[in-house]
Amino acid sequence: MKILAIVLAGILFSFGPVKANSSKLNSTLQKAKILILEKEIENLKNQNQGYISNLYSTKFAGDYALSLGTVDNLKTSPQADEYTIGAWFRVVSDDTKGSIMGKGLGDIGEKEYQINFFNGRLYGIVGGTPSRSVPIKDRNWHFIVIRNQKVGGVFQFSVFLDGKLLDTKESGAYIATVPTFIGARYWKENSSNVAVPGWFFTGSIDEVSFWQKSLLDMEIESLALGGRPKNLLGEFLHYRSSSSLKAWWRMGDHRNDINGNLVVHDIVGDINGTLTKEESDIVIPLTP
Repeated sequence: MKILAIVLAGILFSFGPVKANSSKLNSTLQKAKILILEKEIENLKNQNQGYISNLYSTKFAGDYALSLGTVDNLKTSPQADEYTIGAWFRVVSDDTKGSIMGKGLGDIGEKEYQINFFNGRLYGIVGGTPSRSVPIKDRNWHFIVIRNQKVGGVFQFSVFLDGKLLDTKESGAYIATVPTFIGARYWKENSSNVAVPGWFFTGSIDEVSFWQKSLLDMEIESLALGGRPKNLLGEFLHYRSSSSLKAWWRMGDHRNDINGNLVVHDIVGDINGTLTKEESDIVIPLTP
């Protein structure tokens, strides 16, 4: 804000209080705003990023997930709402399994939405309907998107991998009544009626975003540019004022915030979520 004040003061001094040309003043103000935004973007790019890493265990001991709480946190219906879910991920084995993000039960037909791996193959599910799967065996970061939208009166969902369309199918109608998890899916409820996760993802997850709109193909492609997780506020500043970005889980970014701590559910939005384990054990400070 100090920079803005100095720039504005210089503008008023240059044009004078009376003779200032309004169009020229507006143009100069716009240039000043652009300079400030560019500086902000550069600062955001320089901030450290983190990611959440889950290791699969048949007993689910030592595994981690982020529970988004009640089923009302992300209100969606596959036959009524348009939305987009995006996430960066990286596998650590050839037979990756688990859920990157999902809301549903065990059977495919009982999943409202899910980004899922089974035996090293990635696919998406909306309303209980699965997309075709694709094998992912390298150790690189990838960007997966599920988009649900109404086309010609019919809801259909598309799956994008690294900005490219993988598959499109008509959306199913199943609506789940269990919490959403990142890094796992609903498994059961314990004796206290608290949701317990299972089917933990094997690998790393970063920059999970939920949009209350169907992003355009070109927007999805731009989000995937660079092949690495990125800061949405920095790279896509124009999304900041958009109410369509319901939530963005940054997975431990912004280590220099007021609390000075890594917070795995560091989030833009109002859905913080609850970790199933201590976050200090799973947040990796730098995205390699």
